[in-house]
Amino acid sequence: MIILFLIMAQQWTSFLNPQPIYNIASNGENIWAATNGGILGYKKSTTDSFQQITNTSGLPNNQIVDVAIDRYGNMWFLCANRVVTNGGIIIMSSDMSKKRLFTYMEGLPSYNFSSICIDGDSVWVGTEDNTKIWLYDMKGDPFNASQQGILLKNLYPSNEVKEIKIFEDIVWFGTNSGIGVSNKSLDSFIVCNTDNGLPNDTVYAIEKWNNYMWAGTKKGIARILVDSIRFGDSVLWDIVDTNFKVNDFCAVDTALWMACSQGTYRCELVGDTSCNWVQIAGYDSRALLFDNTLWIGTAWNGIVKYANPIQEYKPEGPASNYFLNMAMDLDGSIWSSHWGAPEWEHNKVSKLYKDGDDWKWKVYSFDVPSVTNILVDKNNNKWITMADWRNQPVCAVARIFPNDSIIYITIDAPGGANFVTGSCLDNNGDLWIASTDGYIRRIRASTNQVDTAFSDPNGYTTWVCPMMRDADGNLWLGSIRPQCLAILKKDGTMQKELINEEFYFFNKEKPGEVWVGSTSGVHQFKNLQNINSNSYTISQLGGVPRDMIIDSTNIWFAISKSTETDIGGIRKLSSTGGFTTYTTQNGLVNDLAKGIELDRINKVLWVGTDNGLSRFVESSTTLIDTSNASEIIVCPNPFMVSKHKEVVFYIDSAGISGGEVRVYTLSGKLLKKIEHINSSKVIWDGKDMMGSKVSSGVYLVSAFNNTAKKKYLTKFAIIK
Repeated sequence: MIILFLIMAQQWTSFLNPQPIYNIASNGENIWAATNGGILGYKKSTTDSFQQITNTSGLPNNQIVDVAIDRYGNMWFLCANRVVTNGGIIIMSSDMSKKRLFTYMEGLPSYNFSSICIDGDSVWVGTEDNTKIWLYDMKGDPFNASQQGILLKNLYPSNEVKEIKIFEDIVWFGTNSGIGVSNKSLDSFIVCNTDNGLPNDTVYAIEKWNNYMWAGTKKGIARILVDSIRFGDSVLWDIVDTNFKVNDFCAVDTALWMACSQGTYRCELVGDTSCNWVQIAGYDSRALLFDNTLWIGTAWNGIVKYANPIQEYKPEGPASNYFLNMAMDLDGSIWSSHWGAPEWEHNKVSKLYKDGDDWKWKVYSFDVPSVTNILVDKNNNKWITMADWRNQPVCAVARIFPNDSIIYITIDAPGGANFVTGSCLDNNGDLWIASTDGYIRRIRASTNQVDTAFSDPNGYTTWVCPMMRDADGNLWLGSIRPQCLAILKKDGTMQKELINEEFYFFNKEKPGEVWVGSTSGVHQFKNLQNINSNSYTISQLGGVPRDMIIDSTNIWFAISKSTETDIGGIRKLSSTGGFTTYTTQNGLVNDLAKGIELDRINKVLWVGTDNGLSRFVESSTTLIDTSNASEIIVCPNPFMVSKHKEVVFYIDSAGISGGEVRVYTLSGKLLKKIEHINSSKVIWDGKDMMGSKVSSGVYLVSAFNNTAKKKYLTKFAIIK
C-alpha cells in the first residue's frame, strides 16, 4: 500500500450570500447572475443546482454588478469595488477553461463599474465615477492578451453611466444626469433630462418596445416614439408613471416587463397611447431576462422563474454579507450579526453550522431595529443583545438555548433600558449589559432575573460599546459619550484611560492582562496599567484593529482599512515578533475585517468582513491512497513551454469517469481543476485558474472519480 500525505497549506474558503442579484444572463444551459456574493450560476434543468464563483476561485472581489454574454458564448463580469482598489473585468469561456482579467493597471478607467453592453465584437463598459467609457474590440478572441481596450471621449450629459443600450447603431447612455443619445463615434449627442420630460435625471434602465424608447428613472417611467429621435432636434418625452423606481426592463414582441423594488410588472396597453402596469410578482426585483420564459433576479429571494406557478430558486447564505459581531459556540458553529437584508435592517443573526460534510446556514430574525452583540456562555447558551428605540420596546435580550428554543428578556424601566449598546459575560455565566439610560445591569443565567447594578453620575455609562468583565472582577467600559476607556474597579472606583478614542474590543486571554483595540491601535494593559512597549499603532498594524484572538504561539488581528494606503485584512504576530499579512491577494474574502474567531480544536480561523465570511486553514493534511491504483501517465514529462502546447494526462477511464483532475504545487496550492471527466485522456493547457501560464517547477496531479473512492496521484515537471 502506498499512502501519500499531501500538505494543503494556508487555504482560504469564502462563505457568502449571493444576493442581491444585480443582473442575469443566459448562455444556454445556465443562468448566470451578478451578485454581491460573487458569481451565481444556476443550471436551468436541475432544481436548486447552484454554482458559486468567488474571489477564492480567482475573482478580484465578490461585488459583481453586471454580466453579459458575448456572441462566442463567453461570460463578462464587472467586479466593482467602492472601497478598495481591487476591481476588474473578468472574462470566462462557457466551460470556464479560459479566463482573462482586465484591471486598472491595464487601462480600465475605474474600479467602480456599473454597466456593460456587448455589440458584436465591441464591449462598452460604463462606471459610476466621473470617468470615461471603456471600449474593447474582441476581434474574434477576447483572450488575446495583446489586445487592450481604449478610453473614449467624455459623454453627455454625464460620465456616470448606469445603463448602456445599442439599437440600430445608436448608443443610449442612462446616466445620473439624464440620457445621452449618440452615434458609435460619439461625435454627436442628444441630451434628455427633466427639461425634456423625464420624471427624474437618474436613469437606470432603457428599452425599445412597441415603437417607443422607454426610460426607467429613480422616480418613474417615460417614453418617446423612436421615429421622433433626430440629431439636432429637441425631443420631448411623455411621462407614463411616477410611482416606480425602475431597476430594469425586459421586452419581447408581445410584452414589456419592469423590475422595481415593489415587484415585477407587465405593461398592458390601453388604446394607442395609455398603458397600465399589472404586478405579476411581488419580489423586490433587480433584473429581468427572457429566455423562453421570464427569469427574475431579486434582492433577497434568489432567482425566480415566472411560470405557472412561480418557482423560486434561493441559494443558502447568511442574512447578508456585512458581518458585524461574531461568536463561536461549543459545537464549532459560527454566529454572526449583520447589516443589511434589506440594507436598512440590522435585526438578523446567522448561524453557520456543520451538517455532515456540508456547511449550512440558519437565519434568525428578531422584532427589533438592531442586534448589537452575540455571546456564548459556558453552557452553550447564545445571548443576543438588542437595540430597541421604539416607543413600545419588545425586548433587550434573546437567549437561545442549545436545543434552539428561545426566550426574550425585556427591561421594565422607562427611557433607553431596552437599547443595549454593550454586553459581556462573567465567570459565572451571568450577562452584563449597558443601556442608553446609563445603567449597567446583570441578567442572572440561572433565573433570567434582571438586577440593576449601577449608573455612573459622570455619564461614562450612558453609551458603552464594548464592555468586558476581567478575571479580577473589574468592569471595562468603552465609553462613546464621552470617549474614553472607563474601568470600574472592583473596589468601586473609576479609572479613565485613552481619552478621545473610539473602542472596538477587549481581550482577556490571561489573568491580569487585557488587550484594548481602539482607533489609535492595540494597547496592552497589565494590572490596569497601559504597557506602551507592548502596544501596536495603526501604522504598524496596517489599519484599524477591529478584533483579535490569541492562540498558543500567535496573536491574530482583524484589521479594517480606513485609508487607501492601509493594508487591512488579517495580521498574524508570531511569538518571535514578526508580522504575516493575509489580504484578498491571499484569498481573504475582503480586506475590511470586522471580526475573528478561532476553532482551537480543528485549528481553523474564521474572519467576518463587510463583504462575507472567510475560513482559513493554516495547514491540513490530506491522505491520498494509491493502493491498487494505476499511476497517471503525464505526457510529455517534463513539459517544455517553448516546445509543447499542452499537457496530456492519461487515466483509467473506467475508474475516473465523472470525476475530476486537480493540479497542485508541491506546497499544496490548487492551480487548476478539470471537472466532469468522460475520457481517459485529459488535456491541460498549462494555465492556472486565472488563465496565466504556470512557472517552471515540479507539480502534483491528482485524479479521482465522483465518489472519491478511486484516487490517483503522480508528479510531473514544467520547464521554460
